[in-house]
Amino acid sequence: MKNSTVQIALAITKFSAQKGWRDEEFWEAIELLQFNKEDERKTTVEKLDSIPVTNDSADYPIMLNVTHLEEILGVAKRTAYEIMDQKGFPLVKIGRKKVVPRDAFFNWLEKGGSA
Repeated sequence: MKNSTVQIALAITKFSAQKGWRDEEFWEAIELLQFNKEDERKTTVEKLDSIPVTNDSADYPIMLNVTHLEEILGVAKRTAYEIMDQKGFPLVKIGRKKVVPRDAFFNWLEKGGSA
């Protein structure tokens, strides 16, 4: 298990006291720790960003609601509703509820979002 930043900083403090470091040496070590953690975070974010995100239609229910569209398209709820109201969108209304058949939606999406 990795040590937390605080645990490492405490170890640096103890080590610097044992070795009689000057203040400048102590703060250089702390600064290096901070840069290391920032680099580690950036590397993790870069790794996550490089993972391709795919929306497999089988991952979703047969009828999609606005929340599913938000997730798949990466848009806000308002935008998802605007898309659902477009001419040619395979919308199904059940009472006041707006849904779209999963397969029809992914076919619509593959065609570039047109009828």
